[in-house]
Amino acid sequence: MASGNYSITIPMQDMNKKIRVTQTVARRGESDKAEVTVKGVPAPKPSINGMDTDDTRVTGKGVPNSKVYVRIPGRVERHVDVNGNGDWYLDTGLLNGGQEIIVHQELPRKLNSEEAKINVKQLPALGVPRIDYVDSSHDRVWGWADPGATVDVHVHGIVRQNITADGSGRWNLYIGQERGNARIEVRQMKTGRPWSNMAVSNVVQLPPLGNPSIDQMNTAQDHIYGWANAWATVKVHVHGVFIRDVQADGNRKMGNTLRI
Repeated sequence: MASGNYSITIPMQDMNKKIRVTQTVARRGESDKAEVTVKGVPAPKPSINGMDTDDTRVTGKGVPNSKVYVRIPGRVERHVDVNGNGDWYLDTGLLNGGQEIIVHQELPRKLNSEEAKINVKQLPALGVPRIDYVDSSHDRVWGWADPGATVDVHVHGIVRQNITADGSGRWNLYIGQERGNARIEVRQMKTGRPWSNMAVSNVVQLPPLGNPSIDQMNTAQDHIYGWANAWATVKVHVHGVFIRDVQADGNRKMGNTLRI
């Protein structure tokens, strides 16, 4: 017995197109029309890869040779090409932690896909940098940080300068000679990460130098000999008149011979 089913192949139709059919039977005329509206089928949902505050590009997957629509609220809304391998990307620059990124797929004769969403992951702050020993004889402070990090140096609570650690993480800054107990604070950061906690060090006050010594002289001598701290600058006066500065050498533990 015949089932009465029928089918016909037609070109793919756009959404909301109306399709009408009637039927005729011999000696009974034509029926009223039956009508359907073409419904949209959602496009496949694209994917979006994770992103953190160090990244400057968002990537994902979609239908090959199509487009996805990328939206970063408050920053950008843009159609992006999907290549033949199904990959897409958008250069975003650095984004703040928590920033939402929303993507959907768009295809001809299909509804927009379900949205894919991520939030940019905030990377943690860098570790606390290190400050080398510094005393009241030093005019420069040295230390260690992450290679390429921006180092923020404070002396007495005032920012002296932002400097960049070299490829090994070493940094240094001229601060002039500071008195003992001067407070030095240092922190570091990299783009996309917050400032680290402060490293704190106090300038060590060196004790006063002892008096230099002068060897006994007689009228046949034209040199003065004596002892002082290694590499110290000794000021020589004769009858209260300044003669010149002399630097002690560093070859002997207890001091050094001075000659003028």
